[in-house]
This record gives sequence, C-alpha cells and structure tokens, in this order.
Amino acid sequence: MKKSNIYYGNKSDSIYIFLKKGKEERFEEVEPNIIIEYNKYREPIGVEMLKIKNQICKI
Repeated sequence: MKKSNIYYGNKSDSIYIFLKKGKEERFEEVEPNIIIEYNKYREPIGVEMLKIKNQICKI
C-alpha cells in the first residue's frame, strides 16, 4: 500500500490528502465541504476537506 501525504492549512482550516501524482482534470463535491479531485483517467488523485474543525466536531 502506498503512503498518502496529508497537509493541513491552518489559515484555510482545510486538509488535503494527496493520493496520487497527476494533473487535476476535474473535481466533484461529494458532500458539503468534501471535494475529490480526478486526473484525466478519472482516477482520484486527492481529497480536500474544507472547514475541517466543523467536520471533526460532527464525528
């Protein structure tokens, strides 16, 4: 299993999970404030979670 890189932006209060190298060709908001980015082969390359402090409080 490959390692994922996770980045947290304190000012933006967001987390980005880097899944795979590649250029973003499209994205989809699958839930409010949760965005999946896809490459040209429609493979997920990253996940962005916005307003993460609010998301964690819901768990």
